Amino acid sequence: LYGWGFTVPSLARSLFRQKILPIKPMMLKQYLFGDFKYKDAKVLKWKNGSNDEPMFAEFCLQSLWELYENVAGAAAASGAGSNLFADGRIANSQKTSNNAKISAETPGMQQVLDVLSSGATANMAPPATAKDLNEILKRTGASTEDAVLRAILRRYRPLSEIILDAVYEVCPSPSEASSTIRPRALAFTPPHPEDFLPIQKSARQCDASPDAPLVAHICKFMATDRSHIRDPELSDDSSSVILGLARVLSGSLKTGDQYYVFGPKHQPDQPAPKRSIRLY
Repeated sequence: LYGWGFTVPSLARSLFRQKILPIKPMMLKQYLFGDFKYKDAKVLKWKNGSNDEPMFAEFCLQSLWELYENVAGAAAASGAGSNLFADGRIANSQKTSNNAKISAETPGMQQVLDVLSSGATANMAPPATAKDLNEILKRTGASTEDAVLRAILRRYRPLSEIILDAVYEVCPSPSEASSTIRPRALAFTPPHPEDFLPIQKSARQCDASPDAPLVAHICKFMATDRSHIRDPELSDDSSSVILGLARVLSGSLKTGDQYYVFGPKHQPDQPAPKRSIRLY
């Protein structure tokens, strides 16, 4: 809903980089999600019923919870009212206004800045001042409770970077995939197998040399509005643009070049159409 996420390894790197915990990430990630607590500069075993919080609650969840509570408090203070919590912890004023807006100067937003200074997993630095925060809110057009949370959390612990981290850590490398996944993907038989074998071999070997034949797998198509594409050379003839997410198996994709396109309904005895592409 708000576009945030994190993994234990990414958070361990962040806490060490920001000098919140003086434990190297390779060791820290073994403790963060377990029954351990950090007290008196030591990692100790945490027991259920203890007055101390486990490390995951203290360093992973507490800051997120504080962000939600402080933005909700700012929404209530601005007069817009908060709808985040149903238990009554955030007291709304009797009079609320649909025109009320949240800014960095709204009471409660300074606490948001304080929370953002620790535990951020984003590669970009979080806003450090009210001016920085106002720039983010202005650029994203965020002034309501949900919009402010979304704008902040997507920069604090962005889901997009975590997904890429997970792909890097979980998915097989190209050299590993070439022995298991790609033989199945390249199993079709063309009319002239002798012409296809060099292409098949290059893809299986992840050949990135300049003269390697280009093979790319388009795994997803997305439609977007033309106004979202900042490309002065792209035609304005259509109001929408179809984007394809591609993984290059061999060779190099280049803007302006034409390539054969084999769709899901392609018949081996039929010629494949050629299409010119643009890279983004």
